[in-house]
Amino acid sequence: MKAIIALFGAFIAVSCSVAFVRPAVLKDVFDRLSDQATWVFAVVVRLVFGTLLLMLADELRFSFAMTVLGWVAIVAAVVVLLLGPERIDRLVKWWLARPDPVFRVSMAFAAAFGVFLVYVAT
Repeated sequence: MKAIIALFGAFIAVSCSVAFVRPAVLKDVFDRLSDQATWVFAVVVRLVFGTLLLMLADELRFSFAMTVLGWVAIVAAVVVLLLGPERIDRLVKWWLARPDPVFRVSMAFAAAFGVFLVYVAT
């Protein structure tokens, strides 16, 4: 089961690394998604990720930190759900409008988080 977290982390690391090198790739993906699809994606990913972390925390390194992170992800899913698709779409559009260097820094942090998840699960 830990492999699920490792795969999740690897996906984050690879996709964010690609976005770091070519920001237009990720920006195009989000431009093609509807407001509703972006919102549903944001809620579902956080909810699944948080639930997985809570279920598997005892099997992972830094169990307590992974439990906290799982709860943070679930709370974030609820917040995104309450904000609604319109506000999330505005937030995503604002973030995608940041200059490429700012966008790349955020992608570097996200890729590092993905690598950390792989480490925690292996």
